[in-house]
Amino acid sequence: MIIGISEDNVSGKLIREKHTMHYTVETEDMVLQVDYAFHPSSGKHGSAPALPVNAVTKISVEGRHVYILDANNDEVKMHIVRKTMK
Repeated sequence: MIIGISEDNVSGKLIREKHTMHYTVETEDMVLQVDYAFHPSSGKHGSAPALPVNAVTKISVEGRHVYILDANNDEVKMHIVRKTMK
């Protein structure tokens, strides 16, 4: 279950705009801080995923990544920043 969301935007004269979504994900035994970065000007992956907040969804943790099903039943891969046991 995703229990929190925040966002950072970075842009400048020499770099293209980049957005990073920060999600707090809760599983049965841990709380994860995960990031999803994207460039708004880049086609299919140019926006944040449509993830359900405060709703049960399928989550798979594999190494340094987490995979979450979005509202369209597409798998979204995110980087784990921090793991905390409950």
